[in-house]
Amino acid sequence: MSKKFIEVHVLQWFPFSCINRDDAGLPKSMTLGGERRARWSSQSQKRALRLAMTKNLDAENLATRTRRLPIQTLETLIGRGRDSAESAARVVAAFWALGLNLNTVQDAKKDAEDTGEALAAQEGIEGAPAFGAVLTGRTQVVLPAPKSGAAYLADAIEKHWDVLGGVVNLAKVKDGKAEKKVPAAVVKETTPDLRRGIDAERQADVALFGRMLTEVPDGGTVEAAASVAHAFTTHPDDYTTEFWSAVDDDAAAQGHGGSAHMGTQGYTSGAFYRYGVIDVDTLAEGPLNGEDDLVQAAAGAFVEQFASLLPTAMVHGTAPFVAPAYVVARVSDAQRMLGDAFIRPVEPEEGDYLSASATRMATVASRSYAAYGNDGDATYVLAAHPDVQGIEFPGATEVDTVTDLVDHVKEAAFRV
Repeated sequence: MSKKFIEVHVLQWFPFSCINRDDAGLPKSMTLGGERRARWSSQSQKRALRLAMTKNLDAENLATRTRRLPIQTLETLIGRGRDSAESAARVVAAFWALGLNLNTVQDAKKDAEDTGEALAAQEGIEGAPAFGAVLTGRTQVVLPAPKSGAAYLADAIEKHWDVLGGVVNLAKVKDGKAEKKVPAAVVKETTPDLRRGIDAERQADVALFGRMLTEVPDGGTVEAAASVAHAFTTHPDDYTTEFWSAVDDDAAAQGHGGSAHMGTQGYTSGAFYRYGVIDVDTLAEGPLNGEDDLVQAAAGAFVEQFASLLPTAMVHGTAPFVAPAYVVARVSDAQRMLGDAFIRPVEPEEGDYLSASATRMATVASRSYAAYGNDGDATYVLAAHPDVQGIEFPGATEVDTVTDLVDHVKEAAFRV
């Protein structure tokens, strides 16, 4: 019988870096307690976390997020010796039967204008035409699909080859909308097999982080079992603008001075508070239902990687690879984020930012648990920096390694 929540609180210092930037290229920020704080967005952390979890979980239990699943499916069919044009028409019919809208050339042009990126309206496929003059061969939304999704879809298309034949004439396609494009009888016959290509069953990352796929009825959308907060500095912070230039080596060798290219980049540094929590009941009841070992493995992977997470953006010029200093993992019947410990920012006179932040967090936790009840079944602390050693967190047992932390949390959360 599992407890309902696994919480992880982290204090982590980053040196001069830009671990997460906005659309202007500046470090992301927020205002809290009237002061500007550096911020590491939830979505950036979750992507880094999802990639890190590949160290813990088998590839077959992790999804691939892509818009290119129709292209991958077509390439698979061509690789099996199927005619490219006939296959492309059936791939379109299959995705429309699933209710998935497809990207058009006009959509691609608009996307290119909005993002400022070069237009890649239609991707070439060796030995195959594109998906007609209108479609690009991509879905409109990013699909978290099984690693073998394209193979599963190709299997289903070959199984229903004749049924899907003649449903779509690519020369007459005017848009990418799926609605009413495929006869109901074809949808009914083919979708049970086609669904395997986009099914979230046994996909641990989809179970943890969810999937919003409203186009697909009955299971397209998966409620996330994990929540990750935007991380922020516990103290005031402002970014520093760095001027940089690049030298043309050949021009310099010929005695020409000056810069070949120059620009500016914003950087920041500070002690961040991070928080993540797993609803264990939701994790066990979603795509991993009945897979007890996989549920425990997914929860353990989340705790381990969240407790040791490192940024992945703009790292080569700053190397901000600093492990978390203070980690608190708690198995409980309630979710209790402790970000309110830093509404009033930590100030230099309180001491170094790490120890002052850890003390603040422990103090607020103690008062909050006393006021609202301590629903914790088990709490564990990993103090991985000298400045935070000896700071007691209410009801916590100190552990020496991340491995110990994960083992204790899993035992407390999933013991019978």
